[in-house]
This record gives sequence, C-alpha cells and structure tokens, in this order.
Amino acid sequence: MANNYVLNAAADVFEQILILELEKKTKKREYWVRKWISRRNTLGASGTLLKELHFEDPRSFCNFLRVDYDMFYELLQKVGPIIQRQNTVMRTAIPAAIKLQVVLRYLASGDSISSLQYLYRVPKNTISCFLEEVLDAISSQLKEFIQVPKKKAEWEIITNGFNMKWNFPQCIGAIDGKHIVIKAPKHSGSLYFNYKNQFSIVLLALVDHDYDFTCLDIGSYGSASDGGIFGKSALNTAIIQNRLDLPENSVILGDEAFPLKEYLMKPFPRRPNQHIKERVYNYRHCRAHRPINSWTAHRERIHNSTSSERERPILGNQWKKNSKCFVLL
Repeated sequence: MANNYVLNAAADVFEQILILELEKKTKKREYWVRKWISRRNTLGASGTLLKELHFEDPRSFCNFLRVDYDMFYELLQKVGPIIQRQNTVMRTAIPAAIKLQVVLRYLASGDSISSLQYLYRVPKNTISCFLEEVLDAISSQLKEFIQVPKKKAEWEIITNGFNMKWNFPQCIGAIDGKHIVIKAPKHSGSLYFNYKNQFSIVLLALVDHDYDFTCLDIGSYGSASDGGIFGKSALNTAIIQNRLDLPENSVILGDEAFPLKEYLMKPFPRRPNQHIKERVYNYRHCRAHRPINSWTAHRERIHNSTSSERERPILGNQWKKNSKCFVLL
C-alpha cells in the first residue's frame, strides 16, 4: 500500500509539471509590441534628440555619433540598401538610419545594449541581431579607404610631414599596441590573459604624422607582447621582403616594447646620468611618437572612466574622419 501511495503521488507531481510546461509553451504574448517601443519614431532619440542636435548644435551631433551629419548621411547612402529590411503586414521594419545610429553610438561610447534599448526604443534582442550585420556592411562598403600606401611618393608625403610637423626625418609612422578587453573564449586558457590581469586581443596600429591610420593588425592574443606581434605581422614581412616601396633609410618609431632594427627605432634606456645626446634623441623620439600615443591615451581614459565621463569625446579634434588604413588580420 505504501509503495502504491508513493507511485501515485509521484505520478501526480509529474502530471502537474507537464501541465505547467505546456502552459508555458502555449502562453500568449502579453504585448505584440510594447507601447513605449511603438512610439520609437516620434519619441526615440533618432526622432527627437538627434534632430535637435543636427539643426541646433552640429558639434554635439558629431560628439554623439563621432561623425558629422554629412558624413553620417554619406555612410547611410552606402550601407542603407544593405541593412534596410522590407515592411510586412505584421510590422514595420526598423529604418536603416536608426540601425546605423545605434551602431555608431555603440562604437562611440561603448555603452551597453540595454541602455541603447531605452535611448532609441529598439529592443535589445533586436539590436543584438542587427549589430553584426551593420558592422559587416560598413566594412564591406568602406574597402576603398582600407589601403596602405603603395608608392614611394605616398610614403614621402608622410616622411616630409614628420620632418615638418614633428621634427623627425625619414619617419614613415609611429607604431604602438592597444589591448581591447574581451570576454575570454571558452577553453582558451591563458592565451588572452594580459599583464593587466584582463582578457584581451591586441590592436597594433601604425599612424602617420597627421594622426591617420596607415596600417592595422587586429586580433592577436592579449598575452603576446607588442614586439612579438609586430615580428609576426604582415607589415613586418612586407618590409623585410621590400614589397612596400619605402624610401631609402626610412624608419618606424616604436616604444621600449619593440626590438631595435634598421627600420624600427626605439628610445635609449632610461638611466641616471644619461648622456645629453641620448636625452635629446629620446625627447625627439617621444615627440614624434605622439600621434599614436594620443590614440592609446584616449582609449585608456575611456576604458577607465566613470559612466559620466564616458560622454566625452573618445578621440581628440586632431583625428581625421577619413583615415585610410590597411587591415591586416
């Protein structure tokens, strides 16, 4: 009798669990579209704040998206046909302009998708769906700007710029690396763990005299050093194989993390009673290395800032919006 009682009780519990699971699956949605999201076009940031900034304060518009209105519109013309979806009888598609604004704000501020959801009145699950799509569209449509100088005359413009602006002759660029914090991939061990006790990938950048990127190497393990990444990079291989048509005796400026080579210069070691010539060279070297230092310093400030400080511009006014770069993966 006791065994039958236990079996009957277990069967009743199991039946109730099945009923609850079926109710979850057949439960009707409380809202097809939440009311506050349905007012996206009239009350969202795209239809209110950005319109006000465009007409009343263009500089703040540029600060908000890190591009001015003309450049935003030009970019929208390029990626709009790719990211725009058709309206259906069920619902109206999100405009391409709003998608692009959300992605640009995400890149400019590093804000969370949850915060962008309330700012633009776009559900966070929807943002996570189109985020990668918009980024791929931007990358594919701006390939014409992603190129490294290929002729000696183009390199000579850079060397002349370093000589005139930074008082350093025969320099084709300043190089440095920046750790981009990531969530550690599964089963990656310590490959992405860096000296800052964070998981990251490294962005190695070469910048010209006018703060424009000329070469990028993205995706190396955070545990690797800048010098090791440069040694394995396509840029270093191209220089060794003389495929870049560089001016004679031209050099790249790096910091102490890079190895000393004929085409790569670094400061003298810091020590007491340093010779005056070494101190003068270090001053000139660090001064000419400033374009890349400005970028890494701004990125470091944004990463360590509080939420209120993150509203400041990531990049200084000296940065050009049309930077040409060659992405080396």
